[in-house]
Amino acid sequence: MALYSIHRDELDKLLESPYLRAKLRQMRYLCWHHTYQPRQNAFMMSLLGLTGSGSWLSAFRLNDYISPDGQYKHAFDSIDTYHRLVRGWKNGLGYYFGIEGDGVIRFGKRWTNQLVGAHCKEDSMNVISVGIALLGDFGGDKKEKDKWEKPTLAQVKSALALGAFLCELYNIKPIADNMHYHHDHAPYKSCPGYTIIERPEIRSLLTLGIKNTMVGRSLDKNAKKLHELLSNA
Repeated sequence: MALYSIHRDELDKLLESPYLRAKLRQMRYLCWHHTYQPRQNAFMMSLLGLTGSGSWLSAFRLNDYISPDGQYKHAFDSIDTYHRLVRGWKNGLGYYFGIEGDGVIRFGKRWTNQLVGAHCKEDSMNVISVGIALLGDFGGDKKEKDKWEKPTLAQVKSALALGAFLCELYNIKPIADNMHYHHDHAPYKSCPGYTIIERPEIRSLLTLGIKNTMVGRSLDKNAKKLHELLSNA
């Protein structure tokens, strides 16, 4: 099953068929991630013989997911395939939602069928939290700071809009204690990136941006503030 795509201005459609086919689960937190796997996924799939001109998965070539300027495109399709074929997750993409570099929000079967996630196994977070991943390497390896990326403004806008929508939907209070990072529960993980983890003011501004969006304050203004903070990290 292919992933769906939706724009941050169309989030109400998430509650319509075919985007939702089951009763909503009860969620207590939002759990934030980054993912920069497309290069790794394509390489791994090539090693397994799942790519190439003679393969039925020839669409999943490295260059299909990384453009000449290094920007990812359609990367969550690659990650979904990796999760299915390499990780062995029959329900595909482990996150409920993925946010591409252009701000497009991607989702699959875990949202439509309200299935248990596969994004953070510690502390039952797969069961009680909504996993949201932003595409990019926001500090996965402290030894390779020169390769760290920053979220795009489009991603930040979509993160705030989606966060506000989900908090309202699941009745999650927009406070910092309810905005979790994967690293909070799995310290051996760098997710959502050291450039974010090591700056507590980012979590505070993320929470404030979601809260302000929920009460109708300017999404663009709040996103710009958060993006500027992230850009200076």
